[in-house]
Amino acid sequence: MKLKKKFKFLKKIGPGFITGASDDDPSGLTAYAQAGAQYGYSILWTTLWMLPSMICIQEMAARIAIVRGEGTIKSLLRKFSRPFVFLLVLFLVIVNIINIGADIAGMAEAMTLITPLPYTVSAIILTLGIVALQILLPYHKYVVILQVLCLSLISYIVTACVLRVQWGSILYHTIIPTISFFDKEFWYLMVGLLGTTMSPYLIFWQGSQEVEEKKARGLFFLETSQEHINKMRNGTFWGMFFSNFIVFCVILVTASYLFTDGHKIRSMGDAASVLQPLAGSYACWLFSIGVVGTGLLVIPVLAGSAAYAMADFFGWKQGLALTWRQAPKFYAVILGTTVCGLLLNFVGANVVDFLIFASVMNGLAMPLLLVALILIANDSKILGSYKNSLPINIVGWATVVLFVSSIIGFLIVGYCI
Repeated sequence: MKLKKKFKFLKKIGPGFITGASDDDPSGLTAYAQAGAQYGYSILWTTLWMLPSMICIQEMAARIAIVRGEGTIKSLLRKFSRPFVFLLVLFLVIVNIINIGADIAGMAEAMTLITPLPYTVSAIILTLGIVALQILLPYHKYVVILQVLCLSLISYIVTACVLRVQWGSILYHTIIPTISFFDKEFWYLMVGLLGTTMSPYLIFWQGSQEVEEKKARGLFFLETSQEHINKMRNGTFWGMFFSNFIVFCVILVTASYLFTDGHKIRSMGDAASVLQPLAGSYACWLFSIGVVGTGLLVIPVLAGSAAYAMADFFGWKQGLALTWRQAPKFYAVILGTTVCGLLLNFVGANVVDFLIFASVMNGLAMPLLLVALILIANDSKILGSYKNSLPINIVGWATVVLFVSSIIGFLIVGYCI
């Protein structure tokens, strides 16, 4: 009985919570840890100031999907030309492959900390396991696994609680932004932090999952349930809050344990050391379980979001509730993007640099998609009375400005000064 009650709770948290948890993937965790190691508490403000943007952007994407009963790409095609939308799909697939490759790299190196398996063998085994789970396991069972894996992130919260920290300084830096205007590394990490906090794949994934849930509830194409909208908003809020709270704890722990002037994390072993105050000699085990758990959670999301986007654009059958025979092209994209990500692991890049680069690529790809999303969310012909409110528009356009400003700051400081 108790177990059934727990599963009922997992069903209630919905796509919004899974999307939020999948945001803290190995590339994201590495970018946050690097920020904490390099800039200490002074970078904590990003977790508070980005939260409203995360909530509004994901709520927009999910609301469009629920009202229209279709994925994000199909909605984009209602307003923009096919060449433009294809460009967005192409960006998504390329960035997702890079992200998949980086996350496999992070998982494989984390595995080498606790097993005798070589890096390459670990990467191949993990990739095969991820593909098998996503293709062979029925969706209703697969989604429960995704929800349970969200809980692996709690180790960072517990670690933050056992540390002795300067709470006054933490509160100050959480509220007051600190910007290193002439620091190239700062702007590079800012683009990465924005990109890993608000990534293109999150928009496509949650939209597609809301559509699948709508179908599962027996609602028709343009039949919108206010109960469904409310559940989505609740799940999205708590999912994004959970995601950002984990980010806050990762930065806090890393800043408290590793921050010295100019310090950089160069390996997953460096990142694992921050859990020693909680786990002692078992820090590598706890860290590796967290990294592998989040990787198992996010790589199917990355591959799945690319597959949903491609299927929407080309009109293929789609859905994780279908089998390979029912949707061969959909699953072929999942398999292809995952394998391409695996192949990127043989270019010989430093794993930490690779992980952060993936976050930066998300940041560079996001502004164009954001603008398109906001324009759709304001079109009464598409959404009717469910179009954006003024507060959501203010936050949405402010988010676009934040992304563009960070990219410009990186380009100017990095290449013009």
